[in-house]
Amino acid sequence: MRTPFAAMVLGALAIGLCPPASAEAYPDRPVRMVVPSAPGGGTDLISRIIAEKFTRKWGTTVVVDNRAGGGGALAAQIAATARPDGYTLMIATGGHITINPLLMDLPYDAANAFAPISLLATSPYLLVINESTPAKSVKELIDLARASPGKLLYGSAAGSPDHLAGELFQMMTGTRFTHVPYKSSAGGVIDLIGGRLTLGFVTIPAAMPHIQSGKLRALGSSDRKRSPLLPEVPAIAEAGVPGYELFTWYGFFAPARIPAELLKKLSTDVREVMQESDVRQKLQGQGFDPVANRPDEAAAFIKKESVVFGKIVSGANLRNRLK
Repeated sequence: MRTPFAAMVLGALAIGLCPPASAEAYPDRPVRMVVPSAPGGGTDLISRIIAEKFTRKWGTTVVVDNRAGGGGALAAQIAATARPDGYTLMIATGGHITINPLLMDLPYDAANAFAPISLLATSPYLLVINESTPAKSVKELIDLARASPGKLLYGSAAGSPDHLAGELFQMMTGTRFTHVPYKSSAGGVIDLIGGRLTLGFVTIPAAMPHIQSGKLRALGSSDRKRSPLLPEVPAIAEAGVPGYELFTWYGFFAPARIPAELLKKLSTDVREVMQESDVRQKLQGQGFDPVANRPDEAAAFIKKESVVFGKIVSGANLRNRLK
């Protein structure tokens, strides 16, 4: 029986034996787009928009392959060990790419496993509370937390950007919440609505339906500017926590060692797709800020974000706390 290590070695040998794909001929068969989350979330939504556009543009099927598990490490390992021929790609968030390596031992070299193709979008978090929480502003929530250290509960997938948004808020305000870990951030939203949690840091697409129904109340946005979808909701930075800023982002990746000409084609094609008006309208209507950049620009952005998340993980001692 093959061990996982032996399988990885055989996979690496297979990569070396297979000739690189030609950019001119690519793609001549279906392309798999691995997504490290279950259907329905922000990553899945963006992936399906890109997959539909690429299917039409390339004249071949682009399949979204949802592989939730291991905090995104399962999908990332599939992409990291795939042949670098453009037929296995990945759309992932900052948490999957920059936070996981800080918090867990991974079966792949996270720093060198992927070739960034382009950043796709960013999205701020909303600081939301349920209707039974007695706070009408960020300042009132801070006062409530200071009066009852550790009694206010918030939930998210452990080690996710949502989790780090809460840790950063506590670090900058001198408050202390109790974090409740969930397998997915969606579980935290359900319990927040049900009153089992006090607050949460939730993306606009996930929070908006519940804000509109009155089940959740937004106190602030994690961006430095207000969202055009919720112009009445202040930025947390202007509502009592100067300098607070953190957002989630979505990127497009190929396995490392992908031929330069193929990487260039993928980057060009996805930037063209991201500039299409219907794509921008769909994303902006869901609370995303569309982005399209070159591989070198995406790599520089990711490097910067790794520093930002690293400071939060270190300051909150998260690696030890999550063991």
